[in-house]
Amino acid sequence: GYGFRMQNGAGVMTPHAGFGLGEDDERRWRLGGRLELGQTFGLRLEADRRDSPADRPDHGIALHLDARW
Repeated sequence: GYGFRMQNGAGVMTPHAGFGLGEDDERRWRLGGRLELGQTFGLRLEADRRDSPADRPDHGIALHLDARW
């Protein structure tokens, strides 16, 4: 794994990016990151874009929150 420790030592930030090709020359771009604060709390943000020559681009954004107790 990889990640960047926060300055205060409370958590780890893990960025990620991706690109994929699908059917009919569809392309998908993804960009996001995950923030883990200890073993009980996590936050993930992800943005994506899908486009193909036959269609208009489709954009999306997702926010995930994980809490364990």
